Amino acid sequence: STIQLVVAIGPIHHAVGIEEVHIATYQSVSGWGKEAVDQFNYEIEYIAVGEDPDSKDSVFPRPIGGNVIPKIGEFDEEGLTTEEAKLQNETNKILKSNIKVYPFCVRVPVRVGHAEVAWLKLKERATKEEVALILKDAPGVVVTDDYATPIEIAGKDEIFVGRINETEEGICLWIVADNLRKGAATNAVQIAECLGGS
Repeated sequence: STIQLVVAIGPIHHAVGIEEVHIATYQSVSGWGKEAVDQFNYEIEYIAVGEDPDSKDSVFPRPIGGNVIPKIGEFDEEGLTTEEAKLQNETNKILKSNIKVYPFCVRVPVRVGHAEVAWLKLKERATKEEVALILKDAPGVVVTDDYATPIEIAGKDEIFVGRINETEEGICLWIVADNLRKGAATNAVQIAECLGGS
């Protein structure tokens, strides 16, 4: 979830500056691993025939089939989950910035593909058209006229950004990526490009 956020907001930060990011993530079960996908598939099979699946030995804290879980990882003393704390720390580490990041991470009943809504408080005013132009020039980013969904982008390396809207203090974005395609090599290249490297 961090890499797709950073690749999408990095070019905006470099162009006009970002003070704050409020982000809600909707993360697929494959982000938890094979055991999670197996559990999801098992639950969906039972739900499809009108039965309640047994989820007592699940990797998830609650049933995931037909459900959403607002907890990814364990809670810390401040009420953030492991995933939310990671998103806060890694975003600024990668961008070499001091952006205030306010995350809320949710596990959703989707096999592959993470989606995010990010509200950016910008340092300089930018229209949605200007932001779209910035992102169209960004490596590894595809700007859509409307929006992409996880099922449509499965198997693709790019990060898809749509529903770019202006707010009183900045911009709101819908960001979607195939979490299984964002391997270490792709991440390293995109981070370098995001930071103005190769």
